[in-house]
Amino acid sequence: MTRLLALAGIVLLAALPAAPARQAKDKKLTLQAVGDVRFKVEGHAHEVAVSPDGKLVAVGTEDVFLFDITGPEAKKVAFFDSTVGFGITSLTFTPDGKHVVFGGRDHSVRVWNVADKRETGRGKEHKSDVRSVAVSPDGKVVATGGQDRTAILWDLGDDGSLKEKHVIRGEENFFDAVVSVAFVSKGKGLYTVTPNGTFRGYSLAKGEPKLTGGFKPPKGGVSSQKIVPNAAGTLFAVADNNAVFLVSPTGGASGTLGGPAGHKGEVTGAAFSPDGKLLASCGRDGTLVVWDVATKAAKYTKVRPGTFSGVGVGQTAGAASAETVVAACQDDGTVHVVRLAHR
Repeated sequence: MTRLLALAGIVLLAALPAAPARQAKDKKLTLQAVGDVRFKVEGHAHEVAVSPDGKLVAVGTEDVFLFDITGPEAKKVAFFDSTVGFGITSLTFTPDGKHVVFGGRDHSVRVWNVADKRETGRGKEHKSDVRSVAVSPDGKVVATGGQDRTAILWDLGDDGSLKEKHVIRGEENFFDAVVSVAFVSKGKGLYTVTPNGTFRGYSLAKGEPKLTGGFKPPKGGVSSQKIVPNAAGTLFAVADNNAVFLVSPTGGASGTLGGPAGHKGEVTGAAFSPDGKLLASCGRDGTLVVWDVATKAAKYTKVRPGTFSGVGVGQTAGAASAETVVAACQDDGTVHVVRLAHR
């Protein structure tokens, strides 16, 4: 409770809008599992992402694997060799699903074209590990956070090319790494997070990034050191121990996902659905939970032996036959893909 009160009392990026109110019909949402696929990749699975249309899954190990999950079994369609053998630390699709963007311990951020199965862009301006990668809602800017205490903004071309745009050196004065980055309010702002749980906000509205404020949760920080935005950047998920806290871009508390129906161990990953109505979380207790963001209720739970290390969410098109596709990876390289029909 003290965490929520602390978050609610701090104003950050005050000009940015809070999360929109949900309609009452969301309270009747039910999910039914209509498909369950499991496959395994070589090595330790660090990260997983689902394309926005729910057709592809990208898995980050020392390299990146791409799977087509539209059939009854997952089909490997591409292998992106990192060429250096270092682990992938962050992985995401662009909003249009045409590119995969990932960062790693070789200090680089890379862009791969999904259709052509080739690298189209690479940036290596960080002096140490890239800890986090994010793409703006319009797909035109990539943000990276590094162990070298900097965050970098890159222009992302339609062809998947990368060009350095701005370097944010705010953490150099505090000797802290940037372990997470996330865009807010349709790409007009950016959050950075440090290992001690300090959140800093930057305005991107007028060219050069401008520090606008920040906040720090109560003593103990955030266990995951990651912030996860919805597609519009109007709501964030912050994992801390066995719960997920929802926070607005102004720092206000918007609820907690947890309790008896939630995780019994540390939450290791979280991801919003493209429409922002659902959030999937996974944990060290081998539990995968899909939550209704409006009601904060658990709508689907899957328990498996082992530890989940990452989760991603996509959605198939079509209002009448809409399905939410959730993929969660485990430490041993196993990936679980669940299709959930909306009833």
